[in-house]
Amino acid sequence: MEFISWEGDCIMPSWHLKNSNGIFYPAAIHSLSLPYARSLKQMDWEQGFDWSIYTSSKSASNPYKLLAVGNAYIQGAIAYRDAEYYVFVDLLESAPANRYTNRQRAYVNVVDVLLGAACERSRQIGGEGLISFQAKTNLIPYYIERFNAKVLGGNHMIIDENGADRLFKLYYH
Repeated sequence: MEFISWEGDCIMPSWHLKNSNGIFYPAAIHSLSLPYARSLKQMDWEQGFDWSIYTSSKSASNPYKLLAVGNAYIQGAIAYRDAEYYVFVDLLESAPANRYTNRQRAYVNVVDVLLGAACERSRQIGGEGLISFQAKTNLIPYYIERFNAKVLGGNHMIIDENGADRLFKLYYH
């Protein structure tokens, strides 16, 4: 594993993005503000997703953006909320340059890092890393294969503490 270090005025991040050559870059997860949420559609993100609803003070969900340290381009975004002993992921999206269908992805583990951050939050609230989410039907096999996610019924899926441990070991340093 090769790591690219970053020097700057912030604390070294704990998450790492991996490019297609296997090189790791430090990454940081920040709150997603309304102006950034609105800009995602203009950057060819999923047109059917409205990230701005998660930035409202009325929303129970908390939105976050994933950045490679030293780069302002949003690599992915996630909105999740605390539930009793687990975290529910309301919305998850990779930037177009990082989608698993893109053979020339800039970073190959954006979803992994974002789900890992949700697992980290689950641990903070006593949930041992357990997260839950509704998957798009065509992505269910992807979540099962890549994250060992379990289907609870319909499109409702979970990643348990074993899946959370795997994400931490791979991308949290």
